Amino acid sequence: SSASQTPSGPTSRSSAFVTECKILLYLLCNCTLWLFPLSLGSCSSPPSLHFAKISQEDEMQSFYPVGITVRYICRPGYENTTDQLPTSTCLDNLTWSAVPELCQSECLHLVSFSPASSHSCIRSSQGHA
Repeated sequence: SSASQTPSGPTSRSSAFVTECKILLYLLCNCTLWLFPLSLGSCSSPPSLHFAKISQEDEMQSFYPVGITVRYICRPGYENTTDQLPTSTCLDNLTWSAVPELCQSECLHLVSFSPASSHSCIRSSQGHA
């Protein structure tokens, strides 16, 4: 019978192996560079703020590459007066962008002139005292 045969000797196997290796190397290199852009550098831990703390998810990061943005959550006693979350981004110069002060104090602090009392906090359900 005259069925066409595919070579199955050492040459065809090594050719397939080389092709597989090239594909794996390509994927490994490209995926690694995409997942871990080490050549760009990374920032130290994001800045601590008195009015907000880093989100739990972002706080668990151990590596902050250039371009990553972390989110902040308002601390107790502060409320976000906008529909945006405060964020900070790791910049090309390996510093963090400024965090907008979107969290405002929920309290109106009054200074009393009486020596018996100190600062007091008046909360209003309508947002003002």
